[in-house]
Amino acid sequence: MAGTQFTLNEIVALINESLPLGVPPTNAANMMNGIYAGSTFAVAAADQITGARLVALMNAALNNDNVVAAVARIAGIRTNELITSLINSHNPYTSNSMTDMTIYTGNSDFSQWADNKTNQIEVEVDGPYSMPKEWYFKGLPQQINKALRIKYRYKAIDLGAPAPRPPIKPPHWITAHMLIGYEDGGA
Repeated sequence: MAGTQFTLNEIVALINESLPLGVPPTNAANMMNGIYAGSTFAVAAADQITGARLVALMNAALNNDNVVAAVARIAGIRTNELITSLINSHNPYTSNSMTDMTIYTGNSDFSQWADNKTNQIEVEVDGPYSMPKEWYFKGLPQQINKALRIKYRYKAIDLGAPAPRPPIKPPHWITAHMLIGYEDGGA
């Protein structure tokens, strides 16, 4: 078989490198047992995949350009999901409930959220610039070559109150913009 050939120990090492902080490293036996842990169907021990078969399958997959491209697309999708989670985790206006804050789509009725489409999101794009613009972050100038301005709105809450912050009466929405600046921006 052409291409790179990984051993079981190399595969285990790669898995251990990608584990989140605090998750103990695995070994070959635990990795093999973990394949069936939590499975919704029972697999007889005689029918379970062996380490040698797993290595052969993984090497066949890793040396197949179509499979590698598909996995790369999945990884890219997951990376985008992580970026979304990261942004949401720092959002001061929401408890991750879609009724607290939303990207503005022109649909003011939150009971009809399923009607919102990505092509309705209000985004302004500026750049790429021939000369970088200067933004300040933590008091230091940053050279920005392209920027996005994304409209969002959130329920008006009492920012001076301790969490969970109560809504301001009468209930109403505030519209603002999230700014994303790209230092390189493809320039």
